[in-house]
Amino acid sequence: GPGCPVCVTPIEVIDKAIALASCPDVTFVSYGDMLRVPGSSTDLFQVKAQGGDVRIAYSPMEALKIARALPDRKVIFFG
Repeated sequence: GPGCPVCVTPIEVIDKAIALASCPDVTFVSYGDMLRVPGSSTDLFQVKAQGGDVRIAYSPMEALKIARALPDRKVIFFG
């Protein structure tokens, strides 16, 4: 609907998320529906397909669990 995060997230924010997710030292965690949102030139699913560590979480607590399991990586939750 018109108020959902996918619908209202500016493309500039998506592009920044894609840039962060593309960094080799980053584990990027997001809700699944955000992975298909197109940026200017790609989306988070493409970053994952190209080797980026992009993971789906169903809650902020799940993202925290991922971060705790990876203490040597930068974990970013895009919620």
